[in-house]
Amino acid sequence: MNLLQHLFKGVVAQILNQWRNCTMNTVALAHEIEDERFEYLESTPLDTVKECCKQEGRQISNTYTEEYKLINDILEKVIKPTSIVAYGEYEDYIHLKKFAQRRISNSLLLLRCN
Repeated sequence: MNLLQHLFKGVVAQILNQWRNCTMNTVALAHEIEDERFEYLESTPLDTVKECCKQEGRQISNTYTEEYKLINDILEKVIKPTSIVAYGEYEDYIHLKKFAQRRISNSLLLLRCN
């Protein structure tokens, strides 16, 4: 194996490792529905996020129903997600959107699923 092939294998290994970390360390954020709407839904917000992650090849490591609890756990280093998949619109999670934008250098990816 020549040097170029060896270097290429190393780069591929790094890319696969980063992809694995990104897909394995995913946090799901979806609010719970506790009122009468629950009876009429085909699927809950969390079910929708789980299906979205499954289609993207992501494994959910943690689930949250409250935006503030998720942000606090990240700040307190309880968890270190590489991606967050949230149910709904970005406007539903204003604080999380700002937080993710500030942490771009740490590769925090905020995805929307609905």
